[in-house]
Amino acid sequence: MRIKDIKINNYKSLVDFGLTSLSPMTIIYGENNSGKSNVLEFIYNIFKRKRQFDGEEMTEQLVNFHSGILENFNYSFFENDLTNNIEFEVVLLSSSVDCEIEPTEFGSIFGAKIDDDVEYKFFGTIKKHDNSKSYAIFEINKLEVNNISIYTNDSSQIHYFPDTDTEKKNQSKYSLYFENIIAPFDDCVFFVPSHRDMLPIKFGADLEEIISPVKFKQFLYSLSLNEDEYGTFERINSLFGGEPFSYGNISFSKIEDKLEIMVQKDGIRLPIKSLGSGVLQILYIISCIVYSRKSIICLEELEQNLSPKNQELAIKKLESMISQIEAPNQLIISSHSPYFYEKDSDNSSYLLGKNGTRTVRLAKNGKYPSADEDYNPKEMEYFKEHFPEAENFY
Repeated sequence: MRIKDIKINNYKSLVDFGLTSLSPMTIIYGENNSGKSNVLEFIYNIFKRKRQFDGEEMTEQLVNFHSGILENFNYSFFENDLTNNIEFEVVLLSSSVDCEIEPTEFGSIFGAKIDDDVEYKFFGTIKKHDNSKSYAIFEINKLEVNNISIYTNDSSQIHYFPDTDTEKKNQSKYSLYFENIIAPFDDCVFFVPSHRDMLPIKFGADLEEIISPVKFKQFLYSLSLNEDEYGTFERINSLFGGEPFSYGNISFSKIEDKLEIMVQKDGIRLPIKSLGSGVLQILYIISCIVYSRKSIICLEELEQNLSPKNQELAIKKLESMISQIEAPNQLIISSHSPYFYEKDSDNSSYLLGKNGTRTVRLAKNGKYPSADEDYNPKEMEYFKEHFPEAENFY
């Protein structure tokens, strides 16, 4: 599965903001504070499983992604205006076999053959919680599958397959259909933030391990010793040692009572730190992607600690991982390295900037807007002021 289009309104600096035709490898480029991270964070917030209020108490269990509470959501509304809800639309493409409904039955409902791309369109809102500024209420209000409405929630009543079950006789059956259709999207996104040197990163609720840079060596060592997870360790090792890197194979050693990751190639075995922080970063990113097993990976500032040469190698490695079985279907990467934006490829790339407190798109795949693109008035205002020489303005 992968995201095709996304529209966001009133989240941090994202006002009437949208990206269309995202590719399996998507690059979001811009200077610091241009709003790149806001896009990645929002995508992650949509699809992570959430707690819910059970009466007056918050549930300990993370229930599902499509309704619940967003915690620690302070200052997430545009200009901290809590009177305006955050609204969004997301279009995803996913194979019918990802759904938990028998393929032939799914096909008869939505006109999809096995392995066909099925279009899922989510409409949702986020509004402040009445009792706490740090909480926000998240709701998917509508879901369409191949343009067939299968779920609506108007705050007073939920309807399943409203156009099909017009007399509301089969709501229990269609409710089960809805749950089976939407289940694969729970925690389908994994976010690798840029602060990889200091703060812990927790995987989704179904994954108990916590990887942090401090604990990373121990985490990887534990994988290598765990019979059930040894295959995961071997895949990480293979990807790290394979082209285009060819750094070598990883193993472990104790040096002065400290655990060290060792890299061996051509009969030479050295601690990974001897190869530089960028090499350790590459191993860390590969480990996060492989171990998380998520369909969509949001990766912030891939270039961190990487030389221009290693930036090139890293992007080649990630592109190859998308095409492999048991790999992510989509990588959405933010960066302020010109290499990624200027790279000539089939990947979709977006240049972002700031117009006052708003994030605006400056260009897509190196091209400025034309009449057939859906740039909003604030974005066009920015273009005309800052890029008067650009062609194809409408």
